[in-house]
Amino acid sequence: MSTFTNVRELGSSLEKYNLEVFKEPRGIIRILQFVFALITAIVLRTYEGYIDIDYCSKTDPQNVQLPIEYPFNLNSVSAQVTCKSITSVLSLENDFSSEAEFLFTICWVSVIYVVIVAFIYVKFRQQ
Repeated sequence: MSTFTNVRELGSSLEKYNLEVFKEPRGIIRILQFVFALITAIVLRTYEGYIDIDYCSKTDPQNVQLPIEYPFNLNSVSAQVTCKSITSVLSLENDFSSEAEFLFTICWVSVIYVVIVAFIYVKFRQQ
Protein backbone atom coordinates (compact mmCIF):
# COMPACT_ATOMS: atom_id res chain seq x y z
CA MET A 1 0.00 0.00 0.00
CA SER A 2 2.84 2.39 0.78
CA THR A 3 4.50 1.73 -2.59
CA PHE A 4 1.31 2.68 -4.40
CA THR A 5 1.13 5.87 -2.36
CA ASN A 6 4.76 6.69 -3.21
CA VAL A 7 4.11 6.14 -6.93
CA ARG A 8 1.04 8.36 -6.73
CA GLU A 9 3.08 11.07 -4.97
CA LEU A 10 5.78 10.80 -7.64
CA GLY A 11 3.18 11.12 -10.39
CA SER A 12 1.62 14.17 -8.77
CA SER A 13 5.02 15.81 -8.29
CA LEU A 14 5.88 15.27 -11.99
CA GLU A 15 2.62 16.86 -13.13
CA LYS A 16 3.94 20.33 -12.43
CA TYR A 17 6.65 19.80 -15.06
CA ASN A 18 5.70 19.95 -18.72
CA LEU A 19 7.36 16.94 -20.35
CA GLU A 20 5.72 17.58 -23.72
CA VAL A 21 9.05 18.91 -25.01
CA PHE A 22 10.29 15.32 -25.29
CA LYS A 23 7.60 14.66 -27.90
CA GLU A 24 9.08 17.39 -30.09
CA PRO A 25 12.09 16.87 -32.39
CA ARG A 26 14.48 18.76 -30.09
CA GLY A 27 13.51 16.54 -27.17
CA ILE A 28 13.78 13.34 -29.18
CA ILE A 29 17.20 14.38 -30.47
CA ARG A 30 18.39 14.99 -26.89
CA ILE A 31 17.12 11.56 -25.83
CA LEU A 32 18.95 9.91 -28.75
CA GLN A 33 22.09 11.93 -28.00
CA PHE A 34 21.96 10.80 -24.37
CA VAL A 35 21.50 7.13 -25.30
CA PHE A 36 24.23 7.06 -27.97
CA ALA A 37 26.76 8.95 -25.82
CA LEU A 38 26.13 6.66 -22.86
CA ILE A 39 26.39 3.48 -24.94
CA THR A 40 29.56 4.71 -26.65
CA ALA A 41 31.25 5.54 -23.35
CA ILE A 42 30.30 2.20 -21.80
CA VAL A 43 31.38 0.14 -24.82
CA LEU A 44 34.67 2.04 -25.12
CA ARG A 45 35.50 1.64 -21.44
CA THR A 46 34.65 -2.08 -21.25
CA TYR A 47 36.18 -3.18 -24.58
CA GLU A 48 38.62 -6.07 -24.38
CA GLY A 49 40.16 -7.79 -27.36
CA TYR A 50 43.37 -9.22 -28.67
CA ILE A 51 45.66 -9.05 -31.66
CA ASP A 52 46.89 -12.29 -33.21
CA ILE A 53 50.44 -12.09 -34.52
CA ASP A 54 52.13 -14.85 -36.49
CA TYR A 55 55.90 -14.83 -36.12
CA CYS A 56 58.92 -16.95 -36.95
CA SER A 57 58.93 -18.49 -40.44
CA LYS A 58 56.26 -19.18 -43.01
CA THR A 59 56.97 -22.91 -42.90
CA ASP A 60 56.66 -23.18 -39.09
CA PRO A 61 54.47 -20.24 -38.00
CA GLN A 62 53.89 -19.64 -34.33
CA ASN A 63 51.17 -17.46 -32.91
CA VAL A 64 50.97 -15.07 -29.99
CA GLN A 65 47.94 -13.13 -28.77
CA LEU A 66 48.48 -9.66 -27.39
CA PRO A 67 45.59 -8.31 -25.28
CA ILE A 68 44.27 -4.81 -25.97
CA GLU A 69 41.87 -2.81 -23.86
CA TYR A 70 41.00 0.77 -22.95
CA PRO A 71 42.91 3.17 -23.21
CA PHE A 72 44.52 1.37 -26.18
CA ASN A 73 48.12 2.23 -25.34
CA LEU A 74 49.68 -0.43 -27.53
CA ASN A 75 53.22 0.64 -26.60
CA SER A 76 52.78 -1.10 -23.25
CA VAL A 77 51.70 -4.42 -24.81
CA SER A 78 54.50 -6.91 -25.35
CA ALA A 79 55.27 -10.61 -25.22
CA GLN A 80 58.41 -12.71 -25.11
CA VAL A 81 58.64 -15.07 -28.06
CA THR A 82 61.10 -17.79 -28.98
CA CYS A 83 61.88 -18.53 -32.59
CA LYS A 84 64.59 -21.06 -33.50
CA SER A 85 66.01 -20.93 -29.95
CA ILE A 86 66.30 -17.12 -30.07
CA THR A 87 64.22 -15.28 -27.49
CA SER A 88 63.07 -11.78 -28.33
CA VAL A 89 60.42 -9.32 -27.22
CA LEU A 90 57.52 -8.70 -29.58
CA SER A 91 55.82 -5.35 -29.05
CA LEU A 92 53.57 -2.91 -30.85
CA GLU A 93 54.46 0.70 -31.61
CA ASN A 94 51.15 2.55 -31.73
CA ASP A 95 49.52 4.62 -29.00
CA PHE A 96 45.83 5.37 -29.42
CA SER A 97 45.25 6.32 -25.79
CA SER A 98 44.83 10.05 -26.44
CA GLU A 99 42.11 9.44 -29.04
CA ALA A 100 40.29 6.95 -26.82
CA GLU A 101 40.48 9.21 -23.78
CA PHE A 102 39.27 12.17 -25.85
CA LEU A 103 36.27 10.20 -27.12
CA PHE A 104 35.47 9.01 -23.60
CA THR A 105 35.62 12.57 -22.27
CA ILE A 106 33.45 13.93 -25.10
CA CYS A 107 30.86 11.23 -24.42
CA TRP A 108 30.55 12.18 -20.76
CA VAL A 109 30.51 15.90 -21.56
CA SER A 110 27.69 15.16 -23.99
CA VAL A 111 25.76 13.25 -21.31
CA ILE A 112 26.13 16.14 -18.86
CA TYR A 113 25.14 18.63 -21.56
CA VAL A 114 21.98 16.66 -22.38
CA VAL A 115 20.96 16.53 -18.72
CA ILE A 116 21.42 20.30 -18.34
CA VAL A 117 19.59 21.09 -21.58
CA ALA A 118 16.75 18.71 -20.70
CA PHE A 119 16.37 20.47 -17.36
CA ILE A 120 16.26 23.84 -19.13
CA TYR A 121 13.72 22.51 -21.65
CA VAL A 122 11.42 21.27 -18.91
CA LYS A 123 11.88 24.08 -16.39
CA PHE A 124 11.80 27.14 -18.65
CA ARG A 125 9.53 26.03 -21.49
CA GLN A 126 7.17 28.68 -22.84
CA GLN A 127 3.54 27.89 -22.10
